[in-house]
Amino acid sequence: MPPEVSQRSLYDDDAIPKAAVHQHEAGWADEKLSNCGAVTGSARIQQLARLANERLPDLKNHDRIGRRIEFVDYHPAYHELMGAATKTEGHGLPWTTTEKRPQVARAAMSCMCYQAEAGVMCPTGMSFSIVRLLRSDPEIGNQWFDKFLSTGYDPQPIPADPKQSVTTAMSMTEKQGGSDPRANTSRAVPTGNDREYLSTGHQYSCSVPMGDLILLAAQTRAGVTLFLAPRTLPDGARNAIRVQRLN
Repeated sequence: MPPEVSQRSLYDDDAIPKAAVHQHEAGWADEKLSNCGAVTGSARIQQLARLANERLPDLKNHDRIGRRIEFVDYHPAYHELMGAATKTEGHGLPWTTTEKRPQVARAAMSCMCYQAEAGVMCPTGMSFSIVRLLRSDPEIGNQWFDKFLSTGYDPQPIPADPKQSVTTAMSMTEKQGGSDPRANTSRAVPTGNDREYLSTGHQYSCSVPMGDLILLAAQTRAGVTLFLAPRTLPDGARNAIRVQRLN
């Protein structure tokens, strides 16, 4: 039987990723990668990962007096794991550094985080990938960059504007559309209030339904378009997003 490894560095104790990082000219990130390796290989993270997988999320559609809340209740271990993952900077490093080959450093961080607990990699990966999309529309994107790239984590179900850090969800797949979004039937129509739209439809899946902002696809007169929908409205009310079940 192999011995149980309770604590180690997933970077300093593994010659292969370190050699790859240096071979591809990202050795400048050694300190960040060493810190990431110490966290992801720690006994504490192993304990949190076990708890988060043993105690699965619970969907609460209504609060105690019957109001729709569509709240996904995660074990505290999951939130601590998310906080640790965002603190490593893996979700934002390529956008915040001017050093060479930042994607190499991010790939090494991702490999270590996946070994620790794969469930946090979907929300952190989406926070990374949405930045390029936001850059295509600075009028909207500029107000969210700092929040997506923050190394903090705030799971509170409150409006995104006052939060220092936010996460994103993605919901772009429909039963009839599959991988072809042109077949989607969800519709979005302008409300007449600046660039605000009202979207109606049924999405088949949603990654990280408790994200502060949900990236969704809907048909417009110009064709399929991507929209950012706030999970919680500015007045504190929940957006009319209904979650049927968790997979």
